[in-house]
Parts: sequence; structure tokens; C-alpha cells
Amino acid sequence: MGMFDDLKFRHVMPDGYAGENYQTKDLRFGMDMANYEIDSLGRLIRTASDFGQPLGDVRFNYTLTIDATDARHTYALAFTDGFLRTIHCFQTGRTVPFQAAA
Repeated sequence: MGMFDDLKFRHVMPDGYAGENYQTKDLRFGMDMANYEIDSLGRLIRTASDFGQPLGDVRFNYTLTIDATDARHTYALAFTDGFLRTIHCFQTGRTVPFQAAA
């Protein structure tokens, strides 16, 4: 059994997938299993933490690989300066810019 963090992302992906529940192993802070959400502006927000990590904006500046929990969809989310910039769909090979909600 692997350890992972849960991520909620309410966005239609480049391949048309519209699920909102994902998992990732890219946000490991020790043995902490946490919950995250990407908000409408593209910020990564920690919403819960088993080990008391600070909640709120993580100011993430790397690439995060996520997998849909109910289907075989994998994406790479590239963050710069704390904001999501691009979404890469591994199924199609397509990369698109993230469009923040107005």
C-alpha cells in the first residue's frame, strides 16, 4: 500500500476529463498525509495535514504529477511563482496553459 496525498482540482483537463479528485506522491513532507486543493487562481492550498503542517497557500514552484482516483488519467501540473502555469496530459501528450477563473 502506497502513501499519497489527496488533491481536489475542479478543472476540465486537456483531454476533456472533468473529475476533481486526484492523488499524488510528489508532496511528501515526512510521513504526513495531507489534503490539498488547487484554487480558481491556480494556487496550491494545503487544507488538512496529519502532522500539523501549516495550512494555506503552499507557494509551490515545481512540477506536480497527479493521477485521477476514479479513472486512468495522469497529468503534470507546472507551477511557477506559486501559481499553476501549464497542464500536461500524459494520455494525449498535449500541454496547455492554465486559465485562471475570472
